[in-house]
Amino acid sequence: MRIALIGGSGFIGGWLVRCGRPEDRFIIVDRVAPPNDIAGRVEFRPADLLGRVSDEELAGVEGVVLLAARRPPARWYPEAAEDYLANIRIAANALEACRRRDITNVVFTSTISVYGRGNRVPFDEAEPARPNGYYGLSKVAVEQLADCLSREQGLAVKCLRLAHLVGAGERESFMLMRFARRAMNREPLLVYGRGEGRREYVYVKDVADAVFTALAARDAAGVYNIGTGVSTSHRELAEAVTRAFDSPEPVRFAPDKPEDTTVDGMNVTRAATGLNWRSCWPLARALTDMREIMSGAEPE
Repeated sequence: MRIALIGGSGFIGGWLVRCGRPEDRFIIVDRVAPPNDIAGRVEFRPADLLGRVSDEELAGVEGVVLLAARRPPARWYPEAAEDYLANIRIAANALEACRRRDITNVVFTSTISVYGRGNRVPFDEAEPARPNGYYGLSKVAVEQLADCLSREQGLAVKCLRLAHLVGAGERESFMLMRFARRAMNREPLLVYGRGEGRREYVYVKDVADAVFTALAARDAAGVYNIGTGVSTSHRELAEAVTRAFDSPEPVRFAPDKPEDTTVDGMNVTRAATGLNWRSCWPLARALTDMREIMSGAEPE
């Protein structure tokens, strides 16, 4: 399949190329060039994603994966509304280009951030999404646009709500990446408070498999939670990273630091029944594979 990755020069796009099947051909449509390790395996078509996606940029494409989005910090800030509108504009331009080219097989990478404090845990796709910030709001808006185009224009858009991502190359500012880097350096991991907050994680190789599975389900449409169905506390995460990275340093706690006690997790039944997809990477195995990659060894 010839697959266009819109915004494919980033973290997920790189892993889609690395995990791709021999018969797949990837076209990256982005404003920046792909990283060096995948540049020779893709066709790069530069584009201003905030502008009109041209017909030439999607020429010869059989499936589209819409990855591009601005990811602002979780906190509210004065420019947040601009990022919200930019994310909707990027997606609207891409989906309109798909409609013009009669490319109906589309995957949109959404996020667990569409759920918020108003949603019951485990999060279920049947419940209305109640995000806590502009990033989640922008993803919900794109999901609704995708639903409209699927119903009215014949597109089959699969919106994948991804759990918190695990994988080498993710942003160093993320808690898990900070833990992994410190464990690699044989430094102690510091957990704020008692580490009781819980998150659901998904390995980026699982995400790649979910995207390819969704593309294979050409006529499917709708929203699907993509995760393991298992939540992990911050304390459990630190302990799991310590074990996976063979760190001799014990986990330390900072009871005086403000603790994020948020609990999240998803019901992943719909992905299993609607897409025939299930996670293959439990967190412990994902962390071990991640350690091998970060250390330069050949992963399993």
